[in-house]
Amino acid sequence: MNLFLSKLDWKGLPNKREKIIFIVAILVFAFGFFKSCAGPSFRAISTIKEEMTEAKQNREEIVGALGVKEGQKTKIQKWNGAPEKREKYNAMAHALIQNSNIILMKELSNPVITGDVKIDNINLPDPLPEEGVIKQPWKMNIFASFISVGEYIERLENMPILMTIDRIKIMSAGDIYGHVNAELEGTAYGW
Repeated sequence: MNLFLSKLDWKGLPNKREKIIFIVAILVFAFGFFKSCAGPSFRAISTIKEEMTEAKQNREEIVGALGVKEGQKTKIQKWNGAPEKREKYNAMAHALIQNSNIILMKELSNPVITGDVKIDNINLPDPLPEEGVIKQPWKMNIFASFISVGEYIERLENMPILMTIDRIKIMSAGDIYGHVNAELEGTAYGW
């Protein structure tokens, strides 16, 4: 017992072995931190840089296809890109002039677009003709979760009908599931 107590450093200073263990532990911790935290951050930054470069190239291709020079502030007269989309928009725009109520009702309530959104009603007042363009106002009430309403609006944006959503009013439905009642107002355009 005396032998053991005589080897203790009563001042509490670390010996050489303890100093080495402490330095090794700090180095292992620093390496682990870098590998788990900083490493993924560097990969994410490089991924973002690659995506930005790709987006700039896509932008340059689109701007080149439209015939607009960098910094040019002119009105684009003709859309030269994506002919198949242009044809779809033109076909729907011409169909909208002939029978706007039927086309718009069919497209707004299409099960592919609505998903799990429940449409309460769709109101289509008379179209408003203007110099070669017809404006078809529409108003609808829907019931769904907040996320589903957002997804429905996103799917409306991707429809082959040129339209604007002019007003969105969202109110709680008051149920325990967090559903909302949304009122959407917009205008579809045909020519």
